[in-house]
Amino acid sequence: MLGPFLDTDELFGILLLRLKSHRPQKRERLMRADEHVLFWEKKRVENRQLLAMLDAGQFKAGEGGVLDAQTLAEVRKWAKRRVAECEARISAWVNIGAEI
Repeated sequence: MLGPFLDTDELFGILLLRLKSHRPQKRERLMRADEHVLFWEKKRVENRQLLAMLDAGQFKAGEGGVLDAQTLAEVRKWAKRRVAECEARISAWVNIGAEI
């Protein structure tokens, strides 16, 4: 006996209840993956634009320039690293989307 309010059939029914899953449906997961890919593609474009501006000489080093040569080199290195990071993240999210 399980008590005055609960018998074995009720307990069994409770144990067999299907719990609602909080895992998003396949379509929702694909949409989230797409959103992440779009975010990283936007960041990649921004960093490529920065590299293009640096390569075009829009930021000149030296007297009257906005930045010195060392800072320009550091910014260029940083932007290249960010482009590579964005590409890696895009690739990872595309692979996740393919697995869904």
